[in-house]
Amino acid sequence: MSGADPESWLQLSTWFTLFSAVAFLMGSMLLLPESAKKGDKQSAAKEGTRANRLDLERFLAEASMKNE
Repeated sequence: MSGADPESWLQLSTWFTLFSAVAFLMGSMLLLPESAKKGDKQSAAKEGTRANRLDLERFLAEASMKNE
């Protein structure tokens, strides 16, 4: 390609831009798999369960202290 052939450069840059956009979208989808979302939900559920258990233990301890 020479500097005197702007139509070819335009075509090349257009195809390169389209290819880059498609590659970016595909890469984004590969980096955010569904399993990662499930893992986040599971870890959040574990933390919630632990917090609930600690709250229950604290409540029972306070209730037993009031009964004494």
